[in-house]
Amino acid sequence: MFGRRFTLFTVMGFEIRADPSWLVIAALIVWSLSAGLFPLFFPELPTATYWLMGLAGAFGLFFSILFHELSHSVVGRRFGMEIEGITLWIFGGIAEMTRDADRPRTEFLMASAGPASSFLLAGVFYLLAVGGTLVALPVSVVGVLGYLAWLNLILAIFNLLPAFPLDGGRILRSALWPRFGVVTATRISAFAGSVFGWLLIGLGVLAAVAGNIVGGVWWVLIGAFIRFAAKASLRHFISTRLLSDAQVEQMMTPNPPPIAPDTPIARFVSEYVYAKDGSLYPVGQNGKVQGIVDIDSVHKVPRSQWATRTVGELTQAVTKDAIIDPSMDAVRALEVLQRSGRRSLLVSRNGAIAGTVSLDDLDRYIRRKAALGDTDSKDEDGSFGVRGRSGGQGEEESQPLG
Repeated sequence: MFGRRFTLFTVMGFEIRADPSWLVIAALIVWSLSAGLFPLFFPELPTATYWLMGLAGAFGLFFSILFHELSHSVVGRRFGMEIEGITLWIFGGIAEMTRDADRPRTEFLMASAGPASSFLLAGVFYLLAVGGTLVALPVSVVGVLGYLAWLNLILAIFNLLPAFPLDGGRILRSALWPRFGVVTATRISAFAGSVFGWLLIGLGVLAAVAGNIVGGVWWVLIGAFIRFAAKASLRHFISTRLLSDAQVEQMMTPNPPPIAPDTPIARFVSEYVYAKDGSLYPVGQNGKVQGIVDIDSVHKVPRSQWATRTVGELTQAVTKDAIIDPSMDAVRALEVLQRSGRRSLLVSRNGAIAGTVSLDDLDRYIRRKAALGDTDSKDEDGSFGVRGRSGGQGEEESQPLG
């Protein structure tokens, strides 16, 4: 779901990150509050006051989202679940769990923690707004507090809607789980999320036709996001179930021969990129690996220069985030790939390269496992949420690093 993210800070042991899209929505929220909402409800204030209110309102919004996600994370950690961190992005925030809950009760308590925290914040901000009115605080301060009370109430109610992957959808899954099993419960909840997304899209279209174009566009965008998130969450759930009992060494492409640094890019493309599976290749000579080269680096070079430029010019240093151990479980490898934005990783055993593993390798394993009988794991279009293409396996061998 995310590309490159940057870390903001750490709180309670959880790393708080932001997707670049968060910066866009933060700026839009400040502008919409300063130029639209606050002037409408609190007229005749100075322009500078509206901008200060907008900044305070945006800060309060992201504090509320962070508090909501921290509540999920704290409860998850209480039940022994590993939380990778919290990422803020254009549609709010996500607590990134390495695994789904393993029982209905855990799912219910984790999902319920978010809306409960938002209801709590709504009450706190409401009391602060009432208290501020009683002690005659400036209308700008009371206005921001009232806005945050209303915002958290809406956030809590919206998240309780029974549409997976919203909190209400996860609560629905926890209720269906004991009777139907987790796979069917997830399918039903994801279907409810898709239906709800279509409902929001329809309401958005009606609102736009009625003249509320801006509001209608937002409803359409939110509805489209929920439909996408429901389908993506179901695919991710199915993929992780099929990978849950596998290790990287079962699906890696072993023994990638180092490419000589003086190899022309054109030859590298014809003999490796087109002829072999993968998107990450070790570079070196005399059996020693000096670095790596990937397809994205080649793509940046004009095709007219492929005959004269060499692989050595594109070689990157082997960094820790590009290397994993063959004993790593496949679900974890998938998470590393998705979090890093890479398509392939090097596999190293005892300091030596033993192979490469890519999204294609993971997808191929998933498809083969499903073909051997786990057909209940397919979603409605037969896909599994991990990109793939066919490719070969070879004999395992190790090559020394550097």
